[in-house]
Amino acid sequence: MRRTAQLRLHYPQLTVKPLRGNVNTRLARLDEGHFDVLVAAVPGLVRVGRQHRITEILPVATMCPPVGAGIVALVARADDTELLDLAGHLDDPGTHRQADAERAMLHALQGHCNSPIAGVCTTEPTGRLSLQGKAFTLDCTWWLDSRHEGVPDDPAALGSLVGSDLLRRGARAIVDAIPH
Repeated sequence: MRRTAQLRLHYPQLTVKPLRGNVNTRLARLDEGHFDVLVAAVPGLVRVGRQHRITEILPVATMCPPVGAGIVALVARADDTELLDLAGHLDDPGTHRQADAERAMLHALQGHCNSPIAGVCTTEPTGRLSLQGKAFTLDCTWWLDSRHEGVPDDPAALGSLVGSDLLRRGARAIVDAIPH
């Protein structure tokens, strides 16, 4: 839904059709002539050795990713100190802060897996976090965009700020209109 909404927003002349299946199945459907264009995630194409099929990478301004894209999370029992110590060495503090900001935004919006919500947090050269959040109606007759910066030691506050800004501008109606 997120990709469809953004494609309709930026390329209203296109007819967007759903396509299910793994990356290879989707590429086969494209090769069979069922579609003129396929929009897929770069890491998925790289993972199956099909990166040579990439003809264009859409900028984040055109195709904002879902919250948490590219982040691997490990969940462990709180009492498993050995595993938590080991996993602590894998943690990237910068990525962790970015994920916390994105998740706080999604939480504020009460979004779910079918919500046409997008969000990406980056760390600016100054060290400040920058979070962009978006919400779209599926027909793209209405969309909201919010971007704010925050301090690295309080990513949840930044996520709450962006989520609150989107809610103040009407995101609740967008999120509630999409079935879970």
